[in-house]
Amino acid sequence: MVTVYPAGVNASWQGPSYAVEGVDDAAFTTDLIEHIEENFCIDEKRIYATGHSNGGGFVGLLACSADHGGQFAAFAGVASALYTDVSGDTTCSPSRSPLPILESHGTADTTVPYNGGDGAGGKLPAIPDWLSRWATRNQCSASVAIDKGNGLTEQRWTCGGIEGLQRHFKMEGQSHDYPGQDNPQIWISPEIIAFFNAHSRP
Repeated sequence: MVTVYPAGVNASWQGPSYAVEGVDDAAFTTDLIEHIEENFCIDEKRIYATGHSNGGGFVGLLACSADHGGQFAAFAGVASALYTDVSGDTTCSPSRSPLPILESHGTADTTVPYNGGDGAGGKLPAIPDWLSRWATRNQCSASVAIDKGNGLTEQRWTCGGIEGLQRHFKMEGQSHDYPGQDNPQIWISPEIIAFFNAHSRP
């Protein structure tokens, strides 16, 4: 397994108003993957993108990109700052459908509010609205809500006939932190890894 941790220019990724103007992080990501493919032995059908906050928002931007999202098998965001997918599909043209998507978010997040509003980098969508748009893009049936206990609810969609292709963890009372091993509701990293392991690029 090869894991890469790139960093955006001035610690921010393309998408919000505070990102460095003129920087094309999506093109950079495609160039980076091509470099990795040329220099390492990797399974090109198992390339994934995940990120937290601004990084999660950039993952969403890649998922919406016909030019730069097609190289990925699945996407996962945590407390994602989804500035580029606020409403409608005018800024979202996925490379294929259905497309595996996982997002986790705390209801007490004041940096990227669960119900949307104004963020540091512009307007943010309500997470349920964003999930609904992806459910339409992914040809999903109605979601199933699973009470995991301790204020954690998982939503799962069957999309294009694939159960669990779109998933969401709603964390009651959680802030903008990344849920780690000591989090009482969920340790999100193993969930993301399991989600990725379940999906490969067609």
